[in-house]
Amino acid sequence: MVERSMHAIRPKGLFLLGLNVVLLWVGGLIEIYAAIVVVVPLLVPVGIAFGIDPCISELFFSQTWNWDFLRRLRA
Repeated sequence: MVERSMHAIRPKGLFLLGLNVVLLWVGGLIEIYAAIVVVVPLLVPVGIAFGIDPCISELFFSQTWNWDFLRRLRA
C-alpha cells in the first residue's frame, strides 16, 4: 500500500488533502471509534513514508473526525 501511494502521489500537501477526503468519507460510513481502530493502523505507515510525524498525523485524524462529528450534530 505504501509503495503504490508513493508512486501515485508526490507532494505532502496532496497526500494530506486526499487523506482529509478519505477520513471524512470513512467518518460518514462508520462510527468514529471504529474508524480509529480500523483506519489509523493502515494510514500511519503511509504518512511516515511521506515524512509526516505520527503525532502530527494523529492530530490530523482527530481534528478531521471531530469536525465531521460536529457537522453531524448540527444536521
